[in-house]
Amino acid sequence: MNRCVLIFLAALPVILCAVQTSAAVEVSVAAQKYAARPGDVFPVEYIVSWEGAPGAYTVLPPQLPVLDWGGAELLEMRSRSSGDRHETRVVVGYRAEEAGVYTAPPLTLRVIAWEEPGESRISAVDENTPTHVLETDAATITIRGSRAGLWAVLIVALLLCAAALLWRKAGNRRLAAATDAALSPSKQAQALLHEARRSRLDGDFYGFYRALCSALECINAGVSDSCRPLHAKLKQSVDDTGYRGVRPSDDAMEGDFKEVERIVAQALQREAKEN
Repeated sequence: MNRCVLIFLAALPVILCAVQTSAAVEVSVAAQKYAARPGDVFPVEYIVSWEGAPGAYTVLPPQLPVLDWGGAELLEMRSRSSGDRHETRVVVGYRAEEAGVYTAPPLTLRVIAWEEPGESRISAVDENTPTHVLETDAATITIRGSRAGLWAVLIVALLLCAAALLWRKAGNRRLAAATDAALSPSKQAQALLHEARRSRLDGDFYGFYRALCSALECINAGVSDSCRPLHAKLKQSVDDTGYRGVRPSDDAMEGDFKEVERIVAQALQREAKEN
């Protein structure tokens, strides 16, 4: 009986240390909220956290499970602190080649508890290194099937819509050309100003600058010496918005519109005096 008591008393510090460590260190699992595609990485974070000294614990790289439905790889381990709260995040990436919902088994994490923050570190770690073992919860891995078929249907639908839109625009251009033939150049330029305004409201900056350029050319201002710099600037804006994807500022568009509007207004006044 006395021998059992002595053994228990000798083991008591180890038991208390293990209880204290398990109470002081917490482990949680955070899987990403969205599904991955077949063959893509589905990351899961295993978070070991504690309060106290930042160097009180060291989390060792885990032994990854062997999966019959896919593979696992260690993506990264990173540590961070916020006040007295410290954590080490172990990020494991899971892969599956087929769609489905899978379960990643609990992960075993080994943690070294240092008695003193300034204690000398172990130079080499192996399976005999004294550590505390933490076991995580299982994680749910969601892999969704490829949407190649759906994308094909959407692309075909978009192509049909684009063809219908182009056919409609071609009809509108033919109608506009027939209407413009009966208008004077200054009236055509005025109509192009309205078209430029509509294009700007629709977010069609290429159409906006193309209409401004055409308005200048309608009244032969594009070849006059006084308007040649403005015409060159508008042509450059047509190239930038149409082929380089540049989005001009609102101030720049407003200034260009006002310049063309002023020139068209002068042409309308001259036409009114001549008539």
